[in-house]
Amino acid sequence: MSLSYRCVDLRSVWSLIVFSLPLFLLSSLHSAPVYGQEAEVKSYLEGVFENANSWRQFDFLVEIEFVSLDPAGPQSVVTGRHRVIMDKDTGKVMVVKFQEYENAENPDDKLTKTATFHASVTVDGLLWFVSDRGGPYKLDLSRLPKILSSAEIIDPRKIGCVIERGHIFGTPDKNHSFEKMYEGLKSVKPVGKVLNGKDDVLVTAKSAYQDPQNPVTTFSHVFSKESMLPVSNKMSHAASNGIIFGSDERIRWARINNAWVPIHYTGTHQSRSAKQGEATFFDESYTYKIHWFSVNEKIDEKFFDSKVCEDRAYALSLIDPVKLNATTLLEDEGQGKRK
Repeated sequence: MSLSYRCVDLRSVWSLIVFSLPLFLLSSLHSAPVYGQEAEVKSYLEGVFENANSWRQFDFLVEIEFVSLDPAGPQSVVTGRHRVIMDKDTGKVMVVKFQEYENAENPDDKLTKTATFHASVTVDGLLWFVSDRGGPYKLDLSRLPKILSSAEIIDPRKIGCVIERGHIFGTPDKNHSFEKMYEGLKSVKPVGKVLNGKDDVLVTAKSAYQDPQNPVTTFSHVFSKESMLPVSNKMSHAASNGIIFGSDERIRWARINNAWVPIHYTGTHQSRSAKQGEATFFDESYTYKIHWFSVNEKIDEKFFDSKVCEDRAYALSLIDPVKLNATTLLEDEGQGKRK
């Protein structure tokens, strides 16, 4: 289910900015002044992609909360859980998603609640798929990227590699896939600098374009010296029409089977007028808590069964954090275990 917004033009601009700028890299393909430390900047950025690319098999459950407030119009609250089991080497996938939406067209309106369900799994060379709209259907495997994208299934490999939660989902557009982003990184010439601290490293950068038609986008990434991965990402973009877009993210990582994986991902996204006294255009906040059942371990074949699309109760049991003892999700910060 897609959410309706009034600020379509602004969000479209933001999408173009962020979707075309994994970190700040692809814009730097063009000639630009160099601030030094190119090799060191690039090594940090390559490390983010190389770590994520090392996850060949994984099984995780993510719990999400997304709040959007537009003072001129709609409000949205989204909560849900996604279970994703994937073997990149064999192409096998199992996905279950249940999500609830609370929307209001105007600030004073009462929120109305709806829900969506999605399940898909690869079985014997076919993609089984079911949702609230119907099914189960048997589809060609080539439909998988489009199915995952339309259902807005999270691709955790993009956390830390892109900024703003709207662009961490799988995509059927190969130009915006994780693989394409990773390939493009190898040929770029980063523009930025590195400042070493006691426990972390600050990597700052600007986009290559710096003229009135292509305004400046600035980036600031704080890397942990322990994981050598970003724990903070910030971006600011000043558009020529006076609108300022900003994003601020925090990421916590855990080490599993010699790979670092994100376990807590939170951020805010804002659009404001550069002129004093004008209203905020929209504010968004989002939190993703991720429990990893396995990383780079053989996945039990029992999960790749059409039952996930034929038995809704069974599918929902696969995203129940209590039944699964998904400890990362059961621990409420500062309040102990969820009952």
